[in-house]
Amino acid sequence: MRKFTAIRRFTFAACAVATLSFFARGEASTFVSIRDLNRIRANPAQPVPPSPIKVAGRVVEVLENPPRVALSDGSGTITVLSADGNLGEFLVLEGDWDGSSLTPTKNEMVNEDVVFPPTLFMMGNSGKGKDADYGYQHELPQHPVSLASFRLSRTEVTRADYQRFIDAGGYDDFKSWSYEGWLWKTSHNITKPAYWDSVQIWGLFGDAFEQTDNFPVVGVSYWEADAYCRWAGGRLPTEAEWEMAARWSGQPRSYPWGDNWDYENCNNWCDTAAPGGGGPGAYQTARVGAYLLDKSYSGCMDMAGNVSEWVSDWYSATYYSMGPSGGAAWNNPLGPAGGTAKVVRGGNWSDNLCADTTRSAARKSLSPDSRAYNVGFRIAH
Repeated sequence: MRKFTAIRRFTFAACAVATLSFFARGEASTFVSIRDLNRIRANPAQPVPPSPIKVAGRVVEVLENPPRVALSDGSGTITVLSADGNLGEFLVLEGDWDGSSLTPTKNEMVNEDVVFPPTLFMMGNSGKGKDADYGYQHELPQHPVSLASFRLSRTEVTRADYQRFIDAGGYDDFKSWSYEGWLWKTSHNITKPAYWDSVQIWGLFGDAFEQTDNFPVVGVSYWEADAYCRWAGGRLPTEAEWEMAARWSGQPRSYPWGDNWDYENCNNWCDTAAPGGGGPGAYQTARVGAYLLDKSYSGCMDMAGNVSEWVSDWYSATYYSMGPSGGAAWNNPLGPAGGTAKVVRGGNWSDNLCADTTRSAARKSLSPDSRAYNVGFRIAH
C-alpha cells in the first residue's frame, strides 16, 4: 500500500505590491515589493522603508559563505541573509532591510502539505455502503484514474492565510488573477471576501460566533480562490486529486475516515461537538482540524465537513462517462474544457442531508461568481 508523507513548506508567494509613498506610514510591519526595494537600492535618495518589513517571493538561488538565499518576486531579486529555504520554495519573511539585504527575524505561518506519490485509484460512486444508499447519476460510472505526484494542503486555507494575500495587495495586483477573474473583481469592486468580519450571525436561528485566524476563509468566489492560489505559487486541486486525497486508502472509502457514517466525526448540521457550535443545526464553521476524526487516510483534515471546497474543474453531469473506453485509466483528468458552473467537493457545516452530502464521492456545482458562507478551498502544488 502506498504511503503518504507530510512536509512543511511556506505556501505564500510573490507579487507583494507597495508604492514608495507607502513607506512613510511607519507601520510596524508592511509588505514591500522586491521591485521597490531594488528601486531604493538603485537610488540612495529614496527613503528606506522602516523596519521590520515583509517580503514574499521564490527562492531562486541558495548560497553559502555566508549562508544566504536569493529571493525573487518576478520583478527582480534581493539577498536574504541566514534564511532557511530550499530552492523553489515560496517564503513570506519579516525582517530588517539595511538598503542592500534583508535579515529575517520571523518566518510567517508555515503550512503543512501532504505529498501524494503517483497513484492509480478508482474514482466515482463505488456502489457499496453509503455510496449504494445515496448514489447519483453524475457520480457514475466509477472509473480508474491515474494521477501524477502532487501536494495538497493538509487543511483548508485559513483566514490568517488569506489575510496575507490581502495585505500583500492581492486584490490590486492583476498578475495574481485570471483574465476572467480580474474582470469579475473589477466589475463588482471586490476588495475582500464576503462574511469577512470576524463576528458573524448566519441564518434566522444562528447565534453570534467569532471566526478566529485559524477558521477557514469563506465567502470567496472561485475567482478569488484561484487568485490566492496563483499568488501563493500553487493552484486549486483538480476534482480527481481532491477525491483521491479524501477517500483512497488502497480502496475507496465512503467517508474520509472509513465506510460507516457517524455525524459526530465532522462539522455538519447534525453534530453536537463544541468546535462546531455545540448542537444540531449550529450555524457556524470551526477552526481547521478541530474535528480530529474528519481525517483521510492520507492525513488531510475536514474533507467531509466544515466547508465545501472549490476545485479547478468545470462541472458536467456526464463528464465521468467521457473517459477512455475499455477500462483504461484516465490520466490526470482536468474536467470539461468549459461550462457555466465549477465543481465544489466535500460536505460543510450546513449539510442537513448529513450522511449523503458528506460522502467523498458526492459532487456539487456552483457558479464561479458564488460567494457562500459554507464554501472555502485548499491549495495544491
